[in-house]
Amino acid sequence: MGPGVPANSELLYPTTHIDITATVVELAGATPVGPPLDGLSFAAAFGPSPPAPGAWRDFQFSEHHCEELTWRKIRRPLAGENTTYHMWCDGTEEVFEAGDPWQLANTVGTSGASFAAANKRLAEFLWSCSGPECNAPKPIGVKKFPCYNTSGPLHEFDP
Repeated sequence: MGPGVPANSELLYPTTHIDITATVVELAGATPVGPPLDGLSFAAAFGPSPPAPGAWRDFQFSEHHCEELTWRKIRRPLAGENTTYHMWCDGTEEVFEAGDPWQLANTVGTSGASFAAANKRLAEFLWSCSGPECNAPKPIGVKKFPCYNTSGPLHEFDP
């Protein structure tokens, strides 16, 4: 809650941690120093004329790099979908659907196959993008991405 933010309201804008930086920078009236920010400010969502949820991106992206636990994740929380796609460094893919909040049933080989196919390139694009292009992605090709393993050196995995 804050100035201009309606109490007890739910805003349907999928955000990521990098969006917080862009939002704080905008709310502070500051100018970022260095390369462009990857995040998208959601400050307008708090205003009197917030963008329609359909005008906002429809996914969340996260990634993790820690030895054999390297992964990328796309989450689609809008329209009751709330489905997630995970790509692990070893090439393993997982899809967990809305009816599985504990993510126990990987449906990548059955009902989740088309969701995995649709989000694989997006996950790769978002890993490698920078600046404003990350907010309006147009994934063209699958790129190699670095993976960590317990033996030490960084290597590339080509999905």
